[in-house]
Amino acid sequence: MIIQCPKCKNNFLAPDDLQEEQTLQCGNCDYTWIFQQDLKTIPEKIKPSEASHSEDFKEDVKKKTSAFTNLLLLIISLTIFYIASSIFSNDIVNKWSPSKKLFDLMNIETTLDKKPSLIIKDVKALKTGNEIIISGSIKNLKANETIVPTIKVNDKFDVYPKQRKLSSQKETSFEANLPMDIKEPMKISF
Repeated sequence: MIIQCPKCKNNFLAPDDLQEEQTLQCGNCDYTWIFQQDLKTIPEKIKPSEASHSEDFKEDVKKKTSAFTNLLLLIISLTIFYIASSIFSNDIVNKWSPSKKLFDLMNIETTLDKKPSLIIKDVKALKTGNEIIISGSIKNLKANETIVPTIKVNDKFDVYPKQRKLSSQKETSFEANLPMDIKEPMKISF
């Protein structure tokens, strides 16, 4: 049962088997009095002022939970949007080119970005004795410095360019001696 101190009006919980005429002491103000069942007992139901406080607390919890849920849903939605945009960016840009700016802001690469940055040109193959000498050049088409990858011949042989980095619009050459026993047509790629 709930008991109220006659002096400070503080409520506290007391055992249900509390006897009348028993001396009690308030834990808040140390006031001592003799307990009488009919005078100082508060019903088990919460007072209306406490009930409204409890409802306010519940409402606050609902608001905070709702705000957290909304934030979580926003994060999930943006993540799904970003993933879908990454997957379908080329289709979207091809149908609506102004969307390219949005993809640039999100740092998503599109087909408009995929212009070749390096090209292989002036490739020559010369047979000499037991070898084939392959030569040519690589040009950087981008506006900034680019690292030049290893050149592959028929996906079997690696050819290393003379320079590993190329400034904008610059060229470097390559040359390699390959065995004469290459049977298939030569395919040169990065």
